[in-house]
Amino acid sequence: MESKNNLTEENNDKNYKKELNQAIKQKEKDEKWLQFAQKYKLKIYILSALLFIVISIISTTKTISLFLSVISYIVFTITFSILVFKKEADIITFNSERLCFISIFSFVLSIILLF
Repeated sequence: MESKNNLTEENNDKNYKKELNQAIKQKEKDEKWLQFAQKYKLKIYILSALLFIVISIISTTKTISLFLSVISYIVFTITFSILVFKKEADIITFNSERLCFISIFSFVLSIILLF
């Protein structure tokens, strides 16, 4: 009986250590992303605004591409703002990173649809 309890405790300790290591790795990844976002936020805003202006000028006749570029620009700026202005890296979730990358992908897709 005691050996089963000891095995269970060892398994719980292993699982706890594994989860703790994963959480530490995720926090380090989030901190790196936050540093990158804070370092280049103005450049990224300007670049995305210029890309949006260029796409909207080119795609005056292609409404699907224009609509997609507008949506992706809005989503990108909102998610990037969330990532930049969070004060603690713990709060940054993978979902906001994923949403940011999805918006960039849809922005690139709208450029492809232009041609």
